[in-house]
Amino acid sequence: MMLLVSAVFALFLAILPIAIWQQGIQGGWQAAIAGLLCLLPAIAGLGISYRLIGTPHVLSAMMLAMAFRLVPPLSVCLLLATRGSGSDFVPFICYLLLFYAATLVVETYLFVQLIQARK
Repeated sequence: MMLLVSAVFALFLAILPIAIWQQGIQGGWQAAIAGLLCLLPAIAGLGISYRLIGTPHVLSAMMLAMAFRLVPPLSVCLLLATRGSGSDFVPFICYLLLFYAATLVVETYLFVQLIQARK
């Protein structure tokens, strides 16, 4: 799990100067919120995976974890994209999608490691 937190924090540090340059301190806050919106569901998904991986329902565990990881950030993204003129939220949506992609890669790696460790 520390790998996941470290990856999100490293991406945040990489995005922060660009966000502040483009939008000022508000851009930094948007990047931080986007990171948390992706990190917390990813941690929940890993917890579900860890809890259910030893059962005969490995595929169900993977799908439930994916739902926990997928629904919150992309629901916020969809809500913002459909609100008024979506161009107001484009930077935040971009940060959200960047953090989502990063957490997806790291969480998938950790899930595979968890399955291999349990064999």
